[in-house]
Amino acid sequence: MNFKYQAKAIKQLEALAKADRHSLLISGIQGSGKTYLANLYSQLLHISDFQIVNTKVSELREVIDICTENNTA
Repeated sequence: MNFKYQAKAIKQLEALAKADRHSLLISGIQGSGKTYLANLYSQLLHISDFQIVNTKVSELREVIDICTENNTA
């Protein structure tokens, strides 16, 4: 699968992978390639266990807190 309109996002993911960033929030409308980008990013980091979180805006704070907690642990 190739999302030609995701070229900018792919470049950003490559830069983040080089910086060894492991927590990302990828958002967009349905069908925009979020899962594709998440899979690509996990490959760039050489990891196979990434988590996709579908959440409402009201629940987003908790997800961000968990990611921040995991980043500092």
